[in-house]
Amino acid sequence: MSSAEARLALSEEPSLASLTSASRLAARHLSFGDSDLGRDLLIRCLEWRHIADATVGDYLNHLCAMSGLYPYVERSAATTLRDRVAIALHSPATLRDRGIVFHTEQAAVLGALERGESVILSAPTSFGKSLIIDAFVAGSDFNRVAVVVPTLALLDETRRRLTATCPAFQVVTHTNQPAHDKVIYVLTAERATAMETLGSLDFFVIDEFYKLTARAEDDRVPALNLAFQKLLSTKAQFLMIGPKVAEIDPGVIRLLGATWIHTDVTTVAATVIEEPTADLERPSRAAALLESYGDSTVVFCKSQAQIRKVVEALPEHLPLHEPGAAFADWLATNYAEDWYVARAVARGVGIHHARLPRAVAHHMVRLFNRGDLRALIVTSSFIEGVNTRAKNLIIADNKISTRKYDYFTYANIVGRAGRMKQHLVGRVHILAPPPSQTLFEVDFPIVTQPESMSDEIAILVDADVATSATIERQRQIAIDSALPIDLLRDNSGMSIRSQEAVAERITRDPRKFLRAMTWPTGQPNSAQVKELAEYLFDLTGGSGAAKTPKQLGALMNMFRHHAGDPRALYLEALERPGEYPVDLESILEFSRQYLQFKLPNALGALERIGQVVGALPTAPPSTGAFASALESQFQAPYTSSLEEYGLPTPLSRRLAPQLSLASHSSLDEVLATIVGLDTVNLPISMVEADMLRDVQEGIKPNLGSPLW
Repeated sequence: MSSAEARLALSEEPSLASLTSASRLAARHLSFGDSDLGRDLLIRCLEWRHIADATVGDYLNHLCAMSGLYPYVERSAATTLRDRVAIALHSPATLRDRGIVFHTEQAAVLGALERGESVILSAPTSFGKSLIIDAFVAGSDFNRVAVVVPTLALLDETRRRLTATCPAFQVVTHTNQPAHDKVIYVLTAERATAMETLGSLDFFVIDEFYKLTARAEDDRVPALNLAFQKLLSTKAQFLMIGPKVAEIDPGVIRLLGATWIHTDVTTVAATVIEEPTADLERPSRAAALLESYGDSTVVFCKSQAQIRKVVEALPEHLPLHEPGAAFADWLATNYAEDWYVARAVARGVGIHHARLPRAVAHHMVRLFNRGDLRALIVTSSFIEGVNTRAKNLIIADNKISTRKYDYFTYANIVGRAGRMKQHLVGRVHILAPPPSQTLFEVDFPIVTQPESMSDEIAILVDADVATSATIERQRQIAIDSALPIDLLRDNSGMSIRSQEAVAERITRDPRKFLRAMTWPTGQPNSAQVKELAEYLFDLTGGSGAAKTPKQLGALMNMFRHHAGDPRALYLEALERPGEYPVDLESILEFSRQYLQFKLPNALGALERIGQVVGALPTAPPSTGAFASALESQFQAPYTSSLEEYGLPTPLSRRLAPQLSLASHSSLDEVLATIVGLDTVNLPISMVEADMLRDVQEGIKPNLGSPLW
């Protein structure tokens, strides 16, 4: 039997003879040939372990131990003493009560960390990298740990996991949360740079370290590099984790004093089916495959517009679980009756993309993971912010938006098929031609300081580590720019050119700028917001909802008028076609990306630029109150923060009397109030009670936590 014949035989339930032959072939490759191929065949055999007789079952057990796949070793009377000892040695003490067993490569990484080494780990998606963090931190004597994640979705997931696995630690996710003696900071790059109490870390983690490398589609690279520089300055031990990449310059690894671990070991297998399909036919074909594959299916699309096309092609008769139907009704009631997302959920299909409210996206994944939604249709936000996998993966596009993705991104998407101990063999159905197999090379520009690094990163390099070439480049930037380099550093994350354009606009008409920035009541009036929008648009650029400065100003005023209620905004937009965007998701994107993040940062930068060019008094009235109002989406205090914890804004509004948000002095007080709510006696629906219980479980520390 050849390896191709073995894979074919194992693609559906094999005979015992075929399973036996395939397991012997796996053994030959593991012992004398290609260990990766042998492990792949072994995992495919394990998918059918339930049909094996005692002899074949014991043989598969032996092969799992032989290949280091100890999580798959079934303990029985036939398990040898040697294997039982190996299982015990591969069971981290801090995770043993959960039945967690590491495979050999995981244990090697944990061993390196326990020896005090800093590690850069590049491994496939199903390697089990997060468990290494849990085991190491929980078993350490550290007091201060920082974990930097690329997205707020991963922040919430990481916070929930570490709250459960590291009960001795307080888990902090916001810059204004006071820290106790033992603390794990779980932060985005922006929050890490803003956090003032990171100077005495014992250990830090950079998740998805490849995002340090400048890539055209990611405008957050400078912020992550700045956070990395800040963390390195603590001299703490570190772990950097990411998916499979080509290489990192050995000189950089030596400079960082790290151990480079690059492995192909995976705990699942994938069967790839290529079916080239014309662009216009892909949505309907993806919908048909989704119907035929049934539960645990993910469909990857290039954009929200493509997701809609797949939803429109779905048949009406898809089977539906009751929790999905109830969630669909909730979405229609609280956002919009005609929202295609609600229509999809009504057919048992969830949606996941970057424009969804964070809590809604979280509950989509939660319902999918527990089987209440049979499928998810997703964009790249799924691979950037969610650690879940599916039995079936349909790749409907080979682009992200209008740009073709590279092999690195493709491999990251494919890696979402299969799940250890649940879906050992994933199925990947590809409708668009995959990219050529060229792996991604990672660079850490804040460390290597190449000529190709952007000016925005070059100005952030600390003087004590800057090379002579970087120092000269910083000097030249200072000469060429109309703004001081210290100001450009303070406004990190915004392009130098956009800041210079704003400075020029202010200089042309300083009286207009002063009028826009003078707020006797502490908040700008509607006319001033419209004037401010001209400057803020230069700093933030356009969005789907605000394509012009006029639209930007109108949307800020609309959000303030409706206290951040997206449903009310959408209804008003419908009444005034042509003046405002009538796309609910554009409004949601504006709320999530601009109000909460880009506009508050831009407002602070605008104030600093105005002072430097002399258009504002030396000590002008602070814009902080309006920036905070933008960040909170003009809602009650802490409402937008609770979205990160999985509490949707409509539910926060409904619980306003019980939460009394305005009366609390800290986020921790709000969280304690939420934990104490009794879902039985609240005026909320069953869907909302389910959401609230999930939030409570996610923030409720284990007994003995210092938080409560």
